[in-house]
Amino acid sequence: MTQLVITGAENITIDEKHITKMGYRIVTPKDSNARSTDVSKILWIEGRIIPEIAGTSGEPVAKLQQWSYKNKGVSVYCNAVAQYDADATTVRKYTLPKAFVYDYHESFSDTQGTGTFRLELCQKKDENNKVTVEGGFAAE
Repeated sequence: MTQLVITGAENITIDEKHITKMGYRIVTPKDSNARSTDVSKILWIEGRIIPEIAGTSGEPVAKLQQWSYKNKGVSVYCNAVAQYDADATTVRKYTLPKAFVYDYHESFSDTQGTGTFRLELCQKKDENNKVTVEGGFAAE
């Protein structure tokens, strides 16, 4: 199971039907000569945009695109949980409690019949310590 659950001003759930890839990265400033405390924690999701045609279920990726427009107020920041499970085991579960849309792309092709999207969520920096990454780690 792969899914992204956004909770906040509006709730959005994107599941394995739409998600093709996900990842997580920590970005430090390029001009840093030592480990910086000024880091960005970024969760990215790639997937398919499957259009709503002839009474099929709604298209949840459109809600991500609408969220990407927000630029002020409480609706900018949401709780984001992305989870990848394999064989009944949680491989990774990323929780960004104050996520905002850092970058968003959509593209469409008349040969594929669907579109694709890439969403990058970034944690609000002053709350980086609240980000959690769970699952799949060896016992220490």
